[in-house]
Amino acid sequence: MAMLLVVVARHRLDRYEDLRRRFEDSNNVRIVLDRREAERRRPSATFIGVDRRSPIDRRQYFDNDALMDLGWFVIETDDQ
Repeated sequence: MAMLLVVVARHRLDRYEDLRRRFEDSNNVRIVLDRREAERRRPSATFIGVDRRSPIDRRQYFDNDALMDLGWFVIETDDQ
């Protein structure tokens, strides 16, 4: 069963609390506060030209500008 993950911007605590109240009884909606303070990955040189990153990036990226403008973002996931 698909689950909706709602990520709320740190500056929108009012929206976070409102969504938590509205979906508190829902089993397929999870509301989380964006905990990021900065981007974690930065481009860097590889050791002796070998790229050791996984060829498959499992993270889902979303437009950070949209998160800041709108104040929240919804992601559909299969995880429970």
